[in-house]
Amino acid sequence: MKIIENNYRIEHCPLCSSKTIYKTGDLKYANELYLSTIRIQLTQQPELWECKLCQSSFTQNAIPPQIAEELYSIGEGSKRWANQSFETDKTDAVINYFKKNKSFRNKKLLDVGCNTGEFLDFASSFQMQTYGLEICKESCTILKQKGHIAFQSFRDVNETFDIVTAFDVFEHLYDVKGFLSFVSNILKPSGLFILLTGNPNSFAAKLSRERWWYCNYPEHVIYPSKKYFHQLTGFFVKQIILTYASKTHQSKRDSMEWISLIRQILKKQYNGLPAISSDHQLVILQKNIA
Repeated sequence: MKIIENNYRIEHCPLCSSKTIYKTGDLKYANELYLSTIRIQLTQQPELWECKLCQSSFTQNAIPPQIAEELYSIGEGSKRWANQSFETDKTDAVINYFKKNKSFRNKKLLDVGCNTGEFLDFASSFQMQTYGLEICKESCTILKQKGHIAFQSFRDVNETFDIVTAFDVFEHLYDVKGFLSFVSNILKPSGLFILLTGNPNSFAAKLSRERWWYCNYPEHVIYPSKKYFHQLTGFFVKQIILTYASKTHQSKRDSMEWISLIRQILKKQYNGLPAISSDHQLVILQKNIA
């Protein structure tokens, strides 16, 4: 087990840089805690904060970025995160967006944080040129075995792309502006940046606040709002599709489950699961033409 001094704090919103930020509560991580497949123990109480200006949320007393990167690189991502097929895992709303968009065929795609290439496998089925960026060494080996081109560092990416995707990645970012600048630099004119992340302004998130299940992972440090995406410079919002993290989160519930859920809400024990409504967002951004 690694003991981590989680003392990373900032004085402004990591998304819009506003200093009108405030604490909303203490986060309650699991007793047995992991980052990737590395067992860790934190020394300080993590906190959930919110920005009044852009309505996004973020973690204070987070794991420092350099330590998080080190743990990602030595962990075994294929064992921590589900490596089932993209179509099996993601919701119909996400799958259909790609299947119905015939303009994606034969495009050049980079998937950031691609783990072992589940989305790249899916993209290959409609003749996309597939590249992956993944800092986990073990995952990069698997990517190459599957026939995808793999980069292990942002510095290694020296090509341009029609589409950049990032599924379940944005919430891990420390340097958001630097990441968006990287994406913009490697996108062709009018290229698309497509990302899937949690929605901190969803009904389930607002109801559960610091108990929200999505905040209770030590690797999740930012939770961007729809308002934030609409305020971006360099990109414009082409579409936002409200959805769920996966098909499992979208599953239907019987009457007994609803009764149990209502009791949790009344006792202020509800953590956003099961999700009452869509608590994720598929954000489609288009690069502005200079």
